[in-house]
Amino acid sequence: MQRLPRALTQVEVPPIAYPAGDKAITSGATIVSAPAASLLVLETDPRAGQVRVTVSP
Repeated sequence: MQRLPRALTQVEVPPIAYPAGDKAITSGATIVSAPAASLLVLETDPRAGQVRVTVSP
């Protein structure tokens, strides 16, 4: 069985919008960016039918 590459998704999380930091919650993906990064990078799970991400202060 050939393994498909995982897709990366980038979400901009500007510090001006989240001056005290943010909290990101995902399903169907794993956060692969560094904590407190202004660019949230998600790696999708190839078995996931959809990906959801919620970013809050």
